[in-house]
Amino acid sequence: MRKAVVKLRAIILAPVLSVFMASAALAQGNTWIGANLSQMVETARWKLGIMRLNAALEILNAGYDTDIYYGYLEPVPDGTFSAGLPIQLLLPLGKKAVLDVSERPEYLFYFDTERERAWNHAFRGRTHFALDKIYFQAGGGISSIRQRQSTEIFVNLREKRDNLNGLLFWQASKDSSLAILYDWSKFDYGSEEFNGIPLAETMARQERYLDLVGFIQPSSRVRLSLDVQYGSYVFTNTISSMRDSRSHGVFGGVEFIPRESETVGAGNIRGSLKLGYQHLDLIDAAQRDGDGIVGEGNISVNLSSRTSARVFYTKGLDFSVYGGATFFSISNFGAGLSRLLTRRIAISYDGSFGRTVYPGSDGVPGMGERFMTHMVSLNLSLSRQMSMMLFATYDRRLREATGIYYHRAFFGINLTYGYPVRGMALPFGGLSH
Repeated sequence: MRKAVVKLRAIILAPVLSVFMASAALAQGNTWIGANLSQMVETARWKLGIMRLNAALEILNAGYDTDIYYGYLEPVPDGTFSAGLPIQLLLPLGKKAVLDVSERPEYLFYFDTERERAWNHAFRGRTHFALDKIYFQAGGGISSIRQRQSTEIFVNLREKRDNLNGLLFWQASKDSSLAILYDWSKFDYGSEEFNGIPLAETMARQERYLDLVGFIQPSSRVRLSLDVQYGSYVFTNTISSMRDSRSHGVFGGVEFIPRESETVGAGNIRGSLKLGYQHLDLIDAAQRDGDGIVGEGNISVNLSSRTSARVFYTKGLDFSVYGGATFFSISNFGAGLSRLLTRRIAISYDGSFGRTVYPGSDGVPGMGERFMTHMVSLNLSLSRQMSMMLFATYDRRLREATGIYYHRAFFGINLTYGYPVRGMALPFGGLSH
């Protein structure tokens, strides 16, 4: 861990020192990512000299859960909430560079199930450079979060992750651009176990991704992309070395960019969609490879000045916690509708359906689980700094091998006071796994 921290600090701070020495010679940035960076800095809530600051108090999922383990054990109802304090510091270094650091400490509380109480945190640091036609970013993060880690695991388990990433972007012309993205992550699970399975033996790993993405922007409202990705997965424990693999993927994408003056107009489309083909090549010849159509997307459209609809979809491959199943496929699709009742009150509904499938054998199709989720929410803007959401969810899970259904409901409140961490639109790489 200490080595990862030292490496992360070096990645973030080395470019910063170079800015102090050379920032006077840098020209004004002229890329669409540079414009996004400028907007992120300018809209930060608090200004302290050259520093910009966002901070908020978040009370999330404060309510009653009818089964915190979602059918894994005997039903365990409990009251719960999480309290977080996300903080973001933006430090402009001349006109061309910005240091962006954020931290989110969180306490996860259960009223009766004391062993589920936990402290979480997620740190992220990045340096941004916006030159005339070049944008560069380097950074990473360190997190330690106890939560449900996948659709296979229905108990809270702690995952520690170290991450380093980089991005080089070239605005070749007004309508075309090219980006290279790199991402490295190390996953550690300590002594956590699920169903008697030590996660350090089956899931601890390092992942690397390298993406080459080309963009064409035929209009100010639409951006098209073609992404070629290479990934590698190396598992820490020799027991799971049979899972070591490589992935190759090609993805086409479209992003809809609304004009600021049309955020409430009918017909305004927002969001993005990415679809492609991915091949997971397991190095061990005795293991079965995986491939297929994968994708992700979230698109919304304003049906009128008060009503909007959305659709969302994900499909991909993920490594399995079970030793006998190297990987499984997961898909999820859904839709939602929102209605603005007054200037400060909106009501929403979202429904989604998903499925996990394990590889079959000897011509027999694989089996998995099916999921269904319904959610109704009432969103209230109490002031410029405070928002509240009252919501209710109902989940149902079917194990196809046994035909048994599991049910779960949650009734809760989300409350946010302040100004949460702000992100910025960046080129997004291909899908993980």
